[in-house]
Amino acid sequence: MKTSRSSPPDPPSPNRGSLFPVLLAILFFSLVSLVLIFLTLGSFGLILLAAGGLFLAAGLHYLAWGWWLGRVIREEEADEENEP
Repeated sequence: MKTSRSSPPDPPSPNRGSLFPVLLAILFFSLVSLVLIFLTLGSFGLILLAAGGLFLAAGLHYLAWGWWLGRVIREEEADEENEP
């Protein structure tokens, strides 16, 4: 009697999760922010606006100095390596 072995099953693909926890976190942050804005008569809104401005400035610095300039430097190094 000859038995044939089947190949082992493929490993399960990693679960990428869902967007639901992210949406819940955004909803929670929004509700807490609204409550704090009302309790502080708008002062917390100014703090959020200032924090948003700092976040925007940090993002622009990342784009200019981290991503764009890094790509330019890598291209220049590749050109220098290819020159005789």
